[in-house]
Order: sequence, then structure tokens, then C-alpha cells
Amino acid sequence: MRRFAPLLALLLLGGAAFLLLRPRDDAAVVGDAVDDAGPAATRAPGAVTPNLASGPGRRPAAMGGGTGGADELPADASASAEGPRVVGVVLDDATGEPVKGAVVVVTSASKPCPSTVPAEVFEWGYAVATPVRDGDRSAPRERGKVSTGEDGAFALPWDTGPADLVVRKAGWLVATACAVAADAPVTVRLRKGATIAGVVVTPTGAPIAGVEVTARPPRGLPETPGRVEAATSDAEGRFAVEGLLPEAFDLLFRHAAYFDEAKAEVAAGTRALRVVMRPAFVVTFRLTTDDRTRPESPTVEWRLAGGGPGEIAMLRPEPAPAPAPGTAALPPEMQADAPPAGTFVYEPLKVPAGRPTATFVVKAIGFEPWTSEPVEVPPEGGATTLDVPLRRDPTLGRARIALEDREHRPLSFVGEQCTVSLGRRDGKPVPAGVVMLPREAVEFPALVGGPWRFVVRCPRFAPATVDLDVRAAGDTEGLAVLSPAARLKVRFFATEPLLVKFRLVAGDEIARPFVEKPAGAAGADGPPEEAGEEQTTAAGQEGLVLTGLAAGRYTIEGIGPEVAVPPTPVDLVEGETKDVEITVTRR
Repeated sequence: MRRFAPLLALLLLGGAAFLLLRPRDDAAVVGDAVDDAGPAATRAPGAVTPNLASGPGRRPAAMGGGTGGADELPADASASAEGPRVVGVVLDDATGEPVKGAVVVVTSASKPCPSTVPAEVFEWGYAVATPVRDGDRSAPRERGKVSTGEDGAFALPWDTGPADLVVRKAGWLVATACAVAADAPVTVRLRKGATIAGVVVTPTGAPIAGVEVTARPPRGLPETPGRVEAATSDAEGRFAVEGLLPEAFDLLFRHAAYFDEAKAEVAAGTRALRVVMRPAFVVTFRLTTDDRTRPESPTVEWRLAGGGPGEIAMLRPEPAPAPAPGTAALPPEMQADAPPAGTFVYEPLKVPAGRPTATFVVKAIGFEPWTSEPVEVPPEGGATTLDVPLRRDPTLGRARIALEDREHRPLSFVGEQCTVSLGRRDGKPVPAGVVMLPREAVEFPALVGGPWRFVVRCPRFAPATVDLDVRAAGDTEGLAVLSPAARLKVRFFATEPLLVKFRLVAGDEIARPFVEKPAGAAGADGPPEEAGEEQTTAAGQEGLVLTGLAAGRYTIEGIGPEVAVPPTPVDLVEGETKDVEITVTRR
């Protein structure tokens, strides 16, 4: 036994050395794939996904491998450098070189790890325990932000459990890492994004410096990093929008002295885009109303001499100047350069130069239109201010209809998902462009004076008719008293699949009910929809439930020559549902 004692001691010493000196295997590496053995991670548009396969990785400077990561923490960070930290390093995926100045946003881990990354995530400050939007839910989650140092390393004090990381730098695609444990170093690899490059010039070919170029996705796609990027043209008019996903983009080109230009569906990777921007004639509008009230929904239509159809734009109020640091904003009327009472200034409108003159028409609800004289447009562009006097149209009045039930309890027009139709009781045509403002009450701010009839329809109530004599140049109030609706469930039967079209007729009028969606259908939890005068359903189905009807006798009539629907009378009772089953045949 004594002969084996030295050998046993050597074996024990070797085992201890192996345990002490073996490489660490808890370093997480963010790459292009997810290890089947690791936690699930969700890919975000423009983001690489974490590969949590074991490996030594690179030791961050903040962990003793150099300087950089910890130095990038904000000076006012309240957390101490001692204690648990989120640590790691960011590398260029193609070259393996460290990426300096990458922004690392850290939040408490969530499930699922976000599949999209909103652009504003990188605007977060260093505060913690701040409500963060998560899908359609808002829940308090810890968060912090740090930048990588010279060697690509980062470290952030973190003692709130697993963390999700979102990393980006201009020109690279966003990367995410999910459920990262404190003090477990993670290596994040950033991939270069695609580029759209080109030049911006004047009609004569001169370069334009300082043009803001913004790339956005086509309508319907989320605006996430990699899909919303920007650049500015240099002294030679050249620009390069980098860090893009391999998709198509809508580009907008803006400059204070030039008319905005747009390019639709430009493919990422385009390198020789040539954009011509025309000099802009910038017009500021100062609207003065005779009753000193702010105009509602003002618009301006401009037309260039010999330039074909004009264009219409909304006028937006000019924002108030920002107050000096440490001071409170003054009310508009107390500001030194405030316009006089009844005068309202709007953001400048750009008109392309190149035509000799332009004409402007300003309209606002309830006011007479104002038309300018031809305004000279310098070929090189320029700026001017137009003073626009607006006078109330003496032929127009304002009508407002409030809603209540039989017990005189107020009802909300918007809350009840109501609709309204209107017509003249004297048979005169309804002018085009009648404006309706749906609010707690429904308002018509500019109706020609005279006798009007309004029919208010709501899913839970029977239709109500309100007759008003609208006063020109005045306000007229009305009240719609709503009673409970009658409901009708219609089901058709046939010996073969048939599509049945029908309508409800009450006397000489065709009813316009709301249709309730069947259980299990898309949007079944939403409010009933106004379906108009014609309804369609398939024979053999559950049938349609029609609501928003008044009590009384109706006739169900078929529409079209394909299906024979026997006219079927039905008596509806207020507050009750009537079931009707009808057998139909092919003609």
C-alpha cells in the first residue's frame, strides 16, 4: 500500500489542477444561429440572434482584459461598480475586430424576447424602474444603457436577474441577446448592413450639401432599426444611408432651401442614385379671423402658372419657441414676438420654383374661402409671408346633437359607435364636403342655414330622427332620445350551397341595420358594423344577427335573380330578438 501512496497523491494533485486551470465554458456568444441546447431566442428585424453554445469567447476589458467598457458608464450612474454586472464585448462579425461606440441597451428579461426592436429604444436614458412598452402591455421593467470602449467591451451594474440586450451602431444591423445572466460574459457580433448611396444635385447639376436623407420601409412594415435610417449629403452632394436590411425603401430628401423629393421602393444596395431637387419658394401664412377664433382644419391649395392641377396641404400651427434653459415657457400672448389676438401663424409651405407665379386658396371650416392674387415665384427660390383675412361665412351655421336614453342618461356618440345621416327637409341638395365632428355629441360646424333632418343610428338603440332648423351664422342645439333596439336573427336553408342576398324593408324604406359578427369570427369581440341596405350570408350557416332596428313590421326580401327568397314578414319588438328561418332555392 505504501508503494502506491506517492502515485495516489500525484493523481489527486493532477485532478485539482485540472479543475482550477480548465477553460471557462459559460461565455455566451451572439452569432447567426441558436444552439439547439441553449435557450430559445427571438429574431428581430435587422438583428442577429444569440448563440449560447459553450466556448471561452473573448474576455471583456471590464473584467480585467483592458480598459474601456466600465469607463463608458455615465458619470451620474447611481449603481456602484461593485456587485453583479452585465458584461461583454462587441465584435465585427466579418473581421472579428472590436466595435467601439456601440450602444448596448439592457432591460429585464422578458418572454418572448422582443421579436421587433423599436427605434426609440436607443433613446432611453440611464434611469431604472421606468415603465417600458412591451407589445400592447405596459409593465415596469429595469433598464440601462452603456457604450462600448476602445476594445469593444462594456459593463453595466445589474442586480435584477437575467437581462435582454439590444446592441447597435450606425452602419451595422441590430443584434439582440436574451436572458443573459449577470457576470456571464457575452460576445455580441454585429453584421454590416446594406447601403443606399447616391448624389443630390440641383436642376443644373450643382451638388447640394446638407440634404437630410431618410429611409423608411413601405407602408405596412414596422419602423425598426435597419428599416429606419438616415444620412446627410456632404459638400459634393454625396450621401450614403447605411445599416439597412436587404429590402426596398422609400426615401425622402429634405432641405430648407429646396422642395422635398421622394423616391419609392429603392432597393438596398443601390449605389448610384441621382436625385434632382428643385429650389423651393417658402410661404408662411398668417391667418386673421374676424371673430378672433382659431380656424378649424385650415387648408391651402396652391397652383403654379401653367403647372397643371394644384396640390392641397393642411396648414399646421407653428410651434412655440422653446424656453431658455431653466425658465418656464410663457403663454403665447405674453411672448415678445407673439402675433396680435385673432392672428394665427402656421408652418411654412414649400412650393417648387420654376414657374413665374403661384396662386393660393385658403379654406377653413365655417369661413369664406380666401384666394390670393398671383404671387411672383423667383426661379432661384425664396421666401415670403402672406397675410390671410378670413371672414365667417354668413350663410353657414353650426349644429350640435347630444344623445341620451329614455331615462335622460347622457350617451356618447363615439362611445356607442353611432353613425349619422342627414338631408334637407325642403328637398334641396346637400352640398358636397359637409364636415362632421364625432365627439361625445356629434357636431356639424359648417351647415348652410335651413331645415335639416338627422338620423342617428347606434348598435344598441333604435334609430332616432332629429329635425333642426339650422340658424345661419349661429349655433343650433338638438337632442336625440334613444330607445332600446330590436334584433333579428335570419337563417337560410337550402339543399345545396347558396349565397343569399337580401334586405329588410319597412313600409317604403329600406332598413340600414348593424350586423353582429358570429362567435369565433375574426373581430367577433368588436362592435357591430353598419352593413348598409343589402346583406349577404350563406345558406346553412349560423345566420346573421341584425341589430340597431326600430320596433315594427319588416319584410325580408331577396335580391338578385340567382336565388329565390320568399318574401317573409316579421314583427320586431323593442328590446327583443326575433329568430326567422327561411328555405331558399336556386332559380
